[in-house]
Amino acid sequence: MDNKEKKNLLIVDDEINVLQTLRFIFEDSGFNVTMVSSGPEALEKVKENKYDLALLDINMPEMDGLTTFREIKKISPGTAVIMMTGNKESVQIRKSLEEGAYTIVYKPFAINKLLEIMGNVLKVPVVLVVDDRRDDRVILRNLLELEQYRVIEASDGMDAINKIKKGNFDICLVDYKMPGMDGLETIDEIKKINTKIGVILMSGFSLEEAIRKEIEEHKGMAFIKKPYEINNLVDIIKEEMEKNRKNEDDEKAE
Repeated sequence: MDNKEKKNLLIVDDEINVLQTLRFIFEDSGFNVTMVSSGPEALEKVKENKYDLALLDINMPEMDGLTTFREIKKISPGTAVIMMTGNKESVQIRKSLEEGAYTIVYKPFAINKLLEIMGNVLKVPVVLVVDDRRDDRVILRNLLELEQYRVIEASDGMDAINKIKKGNFDICLVDYKMPGMDGLETIDEIKKINTKIGVILMSGFSLEEAIRKEIEEHKGMAFIKKPYEINNLVDIIKEEMEKNRKNEDDEKAE
């Protein structure tokens, strides 16, 4: 794996020396590794760089793991987080999982098992749901999480653009009718930031045939009408991701 294909890994633990011995294992497994020993240091690193994955200790002085996790989500919502702890009975464990941590690993952990978990989380597609209606976002989040997607929410076009700048996403589901910046305008701005991201336009309205044709042919994006049938939506997401993978492969072959 060359350096451009490596994933950026942030490890946050006040007993960082314990994990320093694992650095070479992580690097040999395809990660660019950054290690810090406190929550505030982690936040500074996340402001400076994009991280695909963070291993975050729950029990730390000054800023605990749950607080650090919450702040990382604000700065870099696309970063997947795995919490670490030696304590199996903790309110922070439950809250971390409720608020979006991928999983918990318990110390001392088996490195092969940890690497398997890390590999699995990086295979999970990350979906950005852009909709000004909170109830619609929650419904879609719940449906997609049941299908093993990681879901980040954006409440409008500008919120979506800010999140795209901060993280890596595989697919954007964008509502057509939104105040301020509508769905097509939002998608145009997203594509300026990331030309390779897949986009699917959603609407509860019946679009005129001319608009539908423009969406499907000229803008090269998929469209789905609300209320959506989850199997149909998942099929469209898979089709868009496969299309993007094919385009990337064609670019590499040229």
